[in-house]
Amino acid sequence: MNSSPISVVVVDDHPLFRRGVVELLNDSDEMTVIAEYDSATSLLNNLGDTYPDILLLDLQMPDQSGLDVLKQLRSHDEQLKIIIITACSDQQMLLEALRFGANGFCKRYSAG
Repeated sequence: MNSSPISVVVVDDHPLFRRGVVELLNDSDEMTVIAEYDSATSLLNNLGDTYPDILLLDLQMPDQSGLDVLKQLRSHDEQLKIIIITACSDQQMLLEALRFGANGFCKRYSAG
């Protein structure tokens, strides 16, 4: 099967975690990371140039929350698949992300 890999953009402010996710996805034949950003601002400034099949979006970032970014993106784009990445254990926040249009979430566990 010669289908092209699923394109992914990763947004997370933790460099080591982001690098690990990017390497893991790029090692797969099914996915390729076309861009990675360390902030919501970087994503929003560049998304038009790097539109992915899937956006992996950190929920808690210093410049702007993933929830705010999700709301902004959903206000004009219903098609983009957005998966929230979070270490947050606040169930209410996760439910809110789903309510605002996240397609799912991936729980990240911290070592601390």
